[in-house]
Amino acid sequence: MFIEFYGVAPEHLGYIFTLNVIGVLAGGWLNSKLVISQGVREMMKIGVWLLVAGAAILFVLIYTDVWGVWGVVAGIVVFTLPLNVINANAAAGALEYFPDNAGTASAVVGSVRYGCGAVSGVCVGVLHDGTALPMGIVILGCSALSILFLSAMLRRED
Repeated sequence: MFIEFYGVAPEHLGYIFTLNVIGVLAGGWLNSKLVISQGVREMMKIGVWLLVAGAAILFVLIYTDVWGVWGVVAGIVVFTLPLNVINANAAAGALEYFPDNAGTASAVVGSVRYGCGAVSGVCVGVLHDGTALPMGIVILGCSALSILFLSAMLRRED
């Protein structure tokens, strides 16, 4: 997408990837600073709502093409920031329900995560129209689904 649609030179793609990684690392750092005081459940809520906000920002930046490639990059960085918040706390939350089978529970969590990524990739491919819009639609849709999963998790705990 960056090379073909936005015309980014292949030798510059690494810079964009680095910015993406910075977003993920910032989310991990944020989680490490807040999880002790906020707890796993609260961090899940924070992470999911940041994810949805990031997805909405990314979608708007893609749809309007306000800042071109840099708008998409900025949107992706904002979207990736809460991923480590969600991933770490989802894994911790899942493992507390299965203390005797933590390895299996961890494997299931990882498999579901990668499976969702694979399905999302197929959806982007099916919607492909030569623009970044299918990516934005799928990211926004998956983020909206995360609200449903968060709600189900919170209801289960009540």
